[in-house]
Amino acid sequence: MNRFLIWIAIWMLWPAMAWAQDNGVPVNTVSQQGAPSDSADTESVNGNEPRGSTSGAVENFPQLPVSPDKPDATASKAADETSARIEADEAKRLAGVIAQLDAGEPSLDSLIQAALKLADADVAGAASLMRRVRLSPLLPTMKVSADYDLEHDESLDRTQTKPDAWGADTDRDAGFQVVLQWELDKLIFHPDELKIYNVLADRAERREAITSVIIGYWFERRQLQIQLALRPPKDGSERIRLRLRMNELSQRIDSLTGGLLARKY
Repeated sequence: MNRFLIWIAIWMLWPAMAWAQDNGVPVNTVSQQGAPSDSADTESVNGNEPRGSTSGAVENFPQLPVSPDKPDATASKAADETSARIEADEAKRLAGVIAQLDAGEPSLDSLIQAALKLADADVAGAASLMRRVRLSPLLPTMKVSADYDLEHDESLDRTQTKPDAWGADTDRDAGFQVVLQWELDKLIFHPDELKIYNVLADRAERREAITSVIIGYWFERRQLQIQLALRPPKDGSERIRLRLRMNELSQRIDSLTGGLLARKY
């Protein structure tokens, strides 16, 4: 009877013991003194131990193994917090370097506009060219002419009652003329617009090419600046190579922008 009760107790305590093993709580083994004995069941059977004895029934209960693949929650949380802190510090340093570079250099947009203006490919110049062509009929065509007329007349009058009379007359005439002429029909369509469209198409191609070159130079140069500021190479020759490349990109940008980068950097 006592053996049956012991196994029922083990069966009921099994979940609690398994939980304790998973959470690192030590499990005590059931000793021989822990179970009561019944005097009615103390006889030996065929020389074996008495029936009521609990010796060896639950001795050294095997502990459940903990899976090595299951990570420790505290260590994992600490690692995540450390990684997040490192990333936040890196982001803060990167933001500081970018802010310092932006404060000491012209913006990318200003460099692009300077390069387009120097190459006569800016959008403002193209719009102004088309506007001048369309408004040109409002200006009249002016014609100015001048003339000068000199006339000299001589006459002789003869009469019977009077002596002959000799006369001379000189006329000097000067004048000028101004003629203004408008061609208002060209306000609807000007023949020169076809030529302007070709010019604008050429300017658009040059504008796209110049913009692409400036953007490529600028971002490569900025990448080198950030790398040298945050994570410079340990090799001295590699650092020199990166600095030379950065200076080369600076000179290329200056050649396209009329030295705008050198004036502000």
